[in-house]
Amino acid sequence: MKRRVLIGGGAYWAAGQWTWANRLPSAGNVDLAVMPHSLSERRQLDEWVAQYNQRAAGPRVEAKAYPPERYKADIGTHLASSQAPADVYYWFAGQRLIELVEQGLIAPLDDFWAQHHLDQAFGSALRAAVSWRGRPYAIPLNYYPWGFFYRKSVFERHRWNTPRTWRELVALAQQAQSVGMAPTASGGLDRWTLAAWFDYLNLRLNGLPFHQALTAGTVPFNDERVRRVFTQWRGIRDRHWYDPDALQMTWRDALPYLLRGRAATMLMGNFFIESVPTALRPDMGFFPFPQMSPSIPRAEEAPIDVLVLSKRAQSSQAARDFLAWSASAQAQAMLASTAGKLPANSLAPLSPDPLTQQSATCLRQAAGLSQFFDRDAGRVLAEAALSAFSQFVLGRISEDQAMAQIETARQAR
Repeated sequence: MKRRVLIGGGAYWAAGQWTWANRLPSAGNVDLAVMPHSLSERRQLDEWVAQYNQRAAGPRVEAKAYPPERYKADIGTHLASSQAPADVYYWFAGQRLIELVEQGLIAPLDDFWAQHHLDQAFGSALRAAVSWRGRPYAIPLNYYPWGFFYRKSVFERHRWNTPRTWRELVALAQQAQSVGMAPTASGGLDRWTLAAWFDYLNLRLNGLPFHQALTAGTVPFNDERVRRVFTQWRGIRDRHWYDPDALQMTWRDALPYLLRGRAATMLMGNFFIESVPTALRPDMGFFPFPQMSPSIPRAEEAPIDVLVLSKRAQSSQAARDFLAWSASAQAQAMLASTAGKLPANSLAPLSPDPLTQQSATCLRQAAGLSQFFDRDAGRVLAEAALSAFSQFVLGRISEDQAMAQIETARQAR
């Protein structure tokens, strides 16, 4: 008997009516909770799981989709429930993973890593990214860099070069404005997209160790090094780099500003390519956030998506079988190729897509990796910071007010 994937739940999710309570554990099956950001991403995940279900007889995996923001807000509560709706959960590396570990909600996987020789597949850096006190608690699935995306044809038409230094990026912004284009489009309504600007400015001005200490909450946000970041950011805002209309939109709504030539660039994660029309994808280019100080090693934003095992998993061994498959080079190459990301397994072949190849080169040359502000910081600190970033970029508060708001949250956490 072949395994099959149950697609149930997509209609509820698409209609925005989904609640965790709608889904109780499925007896004998492995329930996988996911948080796709689009219907196409949901279909990709379903197809990926279907590949596993077709392999042999036995318990099937059922992928159940939930609205992303609700999922992120409620995951801890439902992992702690006696009727947790899933066995395996799609989640993030970084502080958000550690929070679940500290609450005792997910199972350690150190024995699993040893049994399946996963150190050979993922290496020390990825193992460290999913570990707490030396014990791994997650299976890395894929990761992807953030950087500037642009249309090659637009740059060629205006004879613009991709910048490698901050001075060259400033010059590009001025050139874009001289032809009536905004230097960049950012979907400010999402808020987290703006966090990339803070992260990169801090990484380029102050370096990765300081950035990690800051997001961990061990450095105050009224530190003068943080003020340097906001001062630089204020210059970007006041020189009108952001398209004002795009700032009032989600990143998906702002994307046409880049595609139709109203904005020259977009600072975004590589996953965004899935939302670009197929005919335009060959015209998309990428360049890393330029260096600002030669003395600061170039770290990159590279969020890692993971799978975790609930301590309340109804079918623990079957769930571990699925985790073992999901860690394989074949499974990771399959998922990454459709999601526009890089497989975490170093043995998995990369897509020949030029953007994927550029992404891999960017991360190989990086001095270190940061997850992303709302993954590296705890929930309370992240929420306060994302709110302050948004208000600051919209010009509603000053840098002093933004720093004070985030520092209050840091002290209260």
